[in-house]
Amino acid sequence: MREGNMTKRIAMVLTAITIVAGAGFHSHMTAEAAKTQMMEISCPHCHENVTVDVMQDDVECTHCMEHIHIVG
Repeated sequence: MREGNMTKRIAMVLTAITIVAGAGFHSHMTAEAAKTQMMEISCPHCHENVTVDVMQDDVECTHCMEHIHIVG
């Protein structure tokens, strides 16, 4: 087999492995992302913008450390 063909074959195999591995990683991340929903909100106490998981009932402001109750 010529060197050019062997290089192409190796590249194709590595690409296939990468695609399969990436698909498994992506499905795990999609399932994990379904459990969280990050959103930037304004803290009702200090009025700073914070990014919180709105799927939780209560979160803590990273600026003033006060608890924020998430409704809905």
